[in-house]
Amino acid sequence: LTPSEPKWTPPSAFDTRTAWTGTFPEQSEMAMRVEAAAWRGRPVYFEVIGPWAEPDQTIVRQGSQFFLFFVTPLIYILLFTGGMLAWRNLRQGRSDIQGAFKLFTCTALSLAFAGMAGTHASSSLVLEMVMALAVSIAGYVGLVYVALEPYARRRWPQSLISWNRALAGSFRDPLVGRDVLYGILFGIVCVLVRRSIWGLFPTNSDALLRILSGMRLAASEFVTLANYSLGVALLELFLILLLRTVARRDWLAISLYVLVNAVAYSNGQWQSVLAAGLIFGLYALMLTRFGLLTVASAYFVIFALLNFPVTLNFSAWYAGTGLMALLAILALTVFAFYTSLGGQKVFAGKLLEE
Repeated sequence: LTPSEPKWTPPSAFDTRTAWTGTFPEQSEMAMRVEAAAWRGRPVYFEVIGPWAEPDQTIVRQGSQFFLFFVTPLIYILLFTGGMLAWRNLRQGRSDIQGAFKLFTCTALSLAFAGMAGTHASSSLVLEMVMALAVSIAGYVGLVYVALEPYARRRWPQSLISWNRALAGSFRDPLVGRDVLYGILFGIVCVLVRRSIWGLFPTNSDALLRILSGMRLAASEFVTLANYSLGVALLELFLILLLRTVARRDWLAISLYVLVNAVAYSNGQWQSVLAAGLIFGLYALMLTRFGLLTVASAYFVIFALLNFPVTLNFSAWYAGTGLMALLAILALTVFAFYTSLGGQKVFAGKLLEE
């Protein structure tokens, strides 16, 4: 390797950049570039780049266009529509106010904990910003729930049975355990499909940097991902209900849901379109057949496995952080399986006979 001029922009703040060029030891004819950056004497970015890699600017520009022309308008449309529907449901007395308040309170408290655990600053301004962000996100979650819960209850009542029981505190209900177990299974399948067909896409570098910065920040990111899973699940349910209202047919709404997401989240190659179609087809199946709790559990597994550096090489310095995600998923699986038995003994013989 020989020193070279840096060409790639790091994804985080930096005050020093450096780069090297050379060849791969196994393939001397293949060019290699190494880019690194530091902030106040500490490394914040390091990447080995091969000739197949695209420039960072192109990736950022494509992502910016995607969010600018698709995701951002969709979020505003859903928020505006959700606000109108929530106001209508409140006036007609059709909303689950108690459930929405529980959801708002749990989301706000958990996000406030994650925010305070994930920041090094202790000034009153930072704490006020953390609390404001937690309350605003919790308000969004409560708004979406008030808006869609009556329509989901009328159109697909089975999608809210286990969710309502969990929201009421009946975590030992067998149906709750069953739907969480299905969600874990679907989440693992979605990760395998993404890894094998869609490709090895990099995770969010900012989230990964926080996760690798210590157990306190990793725990903060873990709680944030759990809340994010619920918010995305509500958004998916809202979207498919909106398409059902427009299409007037369940099969047509599900087809539009899969088609729109497959095109939006693919990179134009048939492998990515196929993977996105399979993944969002599974989401549609989970939403309409099993319900909101299953989708939220699946998203939790997906976000945990894709964001945490999971490895079976326990000698790696980040193995303990990655083990946090595996142990959490394993504990949730054991609890869901035990709960789904409904008090039956696993090895009593009656379970297999029934």
